[in-house]
Amino acid sequence: MAEVPKFRESFRPFAPIVLKERASDYFDIDADSPYMLLVAP
Repeated sequence: MAEVPKFRESFRPFAPIVLKERASDYFDIDADSPYMLLVAP
């Protein structure tokens, strides 16, 4: 109902916040991505 008046996309990406020191506990990636330009599987 709120999608139509606000013209929102049906898909919105989810970006969890994880401490840099704990990132390897959750993601298989070794590079920094300060501007959320990388995708981690």
